[in-house]
Amino acid sequence: MAAIHSAQAEALPRTGSGSDVLGGDPAWRESMIGTLVGRAHRIVRHAASGGMGHVFIVEHTELGAYAAVKLATPGSEIARETLAHEVKLLSRVQHPHIVQVIDYGQTACGHDFMLMEYVSGVELHAFIESSGPMPLERALPILRQVSSAIDHLHAHGIVHSDIKPANVLFDPCAHDFAKLIDFGVAFFEHTSGRERSACGTPAYMAPEQTPGNPCERSVDVYGLAALGFELVTGKLIGAYASRHTALQEALDLMPSLERRRGLSGFHTVLERALDDRPQARFQDARAFVNALEDSQQRFARVRPPRA
Repeated sequence: MAAIHSAQAEALPRTGSGSDVLGGDPAWRESMIGTLVGRAHRIVRHAASGGMGHVFIVEHTELGAYAAVKLATPGSEIARETLAHEVKLLSRVQHPHIVQVIDYGQTACGHDFMLMEYVSGVELHAFIESSGPMPLERALPILRQVSSAIDHLHAHGIVHSDIKPANVLFDPCAHDFAKLIDFGVAFFEHTSGRERSACGTPAYMAPEQTPGNPCERSVDVYGLAALGFELVTGKLIGAYASRHTALQEALDLMPSLERRRGLSGFHTVLERALDDRPQARFQDARAFVNALEDSQQRFARVRPPRA
């Protein structure tokens, strides 16, 4: 992680919403500024909030380098358990495209915390909202990075189960570098069926992610395909009645015949990755991205030269 010093504090991204969540009203968030986290990090400002916790930017008291800390939502035992679970999962893996945990413990006032590396950039979801869809040529390297993170998790028996643009930090100023974050609903494959079911965000969830139905690693391939669809089209796959309708409409909306032809291979690959049957999808995330790249290369070979 590159060190970020106090002179750059105002340049740190402000990704969080100001909405109140359980125990996270503005007065409480303000009261946390200056709190010591761990042995040598002090909270500088609030960055983001969710139902299970709050993320703050912290500064090392001696080195001046920045990191991020997630505090479990005050007064919520479920939030504390979720944070502990997330730490347990993340402590098992080290990968350039997965956010790294630095420390875990309690503040002096009793708040459970997870200290993480600071990652520059914005949520991929926010980038899509502000800049719109991107060409497949730009999306592919991002999908490659996320697929590498997913396959690394799977090699360690971990399923993320909530792959979506909001859970990918993306830095357009650093060659589109991407990191996978938020492991609050991830699980070990050997855990019970109850812990492995109905976890995720509905618009990106595979059909088998229903209450009482144990999920497998193929849900992450589905989620990556849904993420890819949104990157290239700017639309949610889950907003359509069927994947076929979504993919066909995406092609119809493309502004030129050449672009439609270029995305026809994308259409075919996504249909497989988004198949209702888990066993019909690609075996892993890498195979999915490889197929996307192969389809683009075939298109490039047959595309007639420009006049």
